[in-house]
Amino acid sequence: MEENIKDTIEYCREWANYFQTTTKQEPCIEISTENKFLPVFSKDANFKANLAAKSYITAGYQRFWNYYSKLQPEKRQHYEIILPSLPCHLHIDSEVMYGYNQTFKEQEKEIERGFLCHVTNLLKNLQFISEETEMNIETLVSSNEKKYSKHFIIRIRNKMFTNNFHVGAFMRRLETYILEQEGPKLKNRYYFIDELQSKGKVVKFFADMAIYTRYRNFRVYASSKSIGGYRPLRLEHQTLEMFTSQPVSKEIFFNTLIQYQDPTKKLNNIIQCLEIDGSEPVSMGCHITKLGDLEKNLPTGIKRPFFENTNVKTKFKFSKTVHVSSDSPESDFIYDIINEIETEWKEGLTIENYQYNHNFQTILFNTKHHACRMKRKGLGDPTTVHKNHIYFVAHLKQGYFVQHCFADNETCWKEVTDSYGNIKKVRSTSEKYYFSQQLSEKISKYISEISESNEKKKKKKIKKKYKKKKKKKKKKKIYIYI
Repeated sequence: MEENIKDTIEYCREWANYFQTTTKQEPCIEISTENKFLPVFSKDANFKANLAAKSYITAGYQRFWNYYSKLQPEKRQHYEIILPSLPCHLHIDSEVMYGYNQTFKEQEKEIERGFLCHVTNLLKNLQFISEETEMNIETLVSSNEKKYSKHFIIRIRNKMFTNNFHVGAFMRRLETYILEQEGPKLKNRYYFIDELQSKGKVVKFFADMAIYTRYRNFRVYASSKSIGGYRPLRLEHQTLEMFTSQPVSKEIFFNTLIQYQDPTKKLNNIIQCLEIDGSEPVSMGCHITKLGDLEKNLPTGIKRPFFENTNVKTKFKFSKTVHVSSDSPESDFIYDIINEIETEWKEGLTIENYQYNHNFQTILFNTKHHACRMKRKGLGDPTTVHKNHIYFVAHLKQGYFVQHCFADNETCWKEVTDSYGNIKKVRSTSEKYYFSQQLSEKISKYISEISESNEKKKKKKIKKKYKKKKKKKKKKKIYIYI
């Protein structure tokens, strides 16, 4: 019996003595897939210029726990990446802004109980459970004075959903079910005004419906986000003082993982929940397997009219991490790039330079804003306000700068026709803007000068190495005295 258990994927995922960290997600996913779908976790990288950046870990559950449990509380900023190839437990993420929903705080408990009651009833109606005793709900909280924030992890005895997409299908059925039971959105107690506003009020469902996509990052027990201060996910009955004074519970940690399955307990059933129309559930954009086919149809960039740069220099402060002095030759065209960004943008952004990469000739500019207007042509409402910041990366050799953002609404998607003629929605978080002719010439001249000086330095290093080798080869003279 023990030998059979050791051959299972669950046993390998639990006890594999493997721990690999990378700065990119793809290598971790590849390692996981090649090794019986080892668990994959992510961690906030805490880059000032990229608040959404993460590092990634592939490790067996027990091996990861040994690492995670020894971390200082404030350094626990970790997420479970939900793999689409494996089953998972029903999980719900809920956030409501108190400032936009004044009466919510008074009705918080009542709304929460009513929502979970609807979840239970739908599970019964779909015959996924027959009694409430078959399910266990763990509630994790990280709320503060500004917002209600909770995770609900619902474990059904000896059952798991096929994957995260099937959980998404269940949640879409739940939203339809609640609308039928409670009435339209504006009168429904499970819909709330979101903090993002466009053309008036934006109404959001109690559950975040955007989390049921592939490779989703779902925060783990005892972790807090790098943005927003120390707000660890903890059990509802645990106060922050109580939580910080005690070591992290291993039992709670494993009970609240979305894809954890005890290798000694076999699942009796895998829950398949189809969409309301009977179709197989998929992630947004999951059907896109090769981006190469789509990139052929993407615009090559926005051609900008030539304009002369003004002599007025934009005032900005260099970051301490940047090794560029204000007297250096590159600082001149850095100011020019900022002028071009601001001229193109016409929004009066406050730009700060965070990173200058000599090897790849790229410069990263952060706007220092968390509520900027996205500039997109034909992509949703151009006046949409985003809570996430916009930044720019200037590619010196290619002759353009690219605008990026970390928002997640209709302005960040574009319709693209693939090679088969099908229209797909693709996430689009960047746009190209070409440098003016004058600036391009200035940058290309600088790059050529840099490359020439680098070649000279290389030649000098080679000569020095050659001379050292020659000295070593010289034989010592032997003197014979008669």
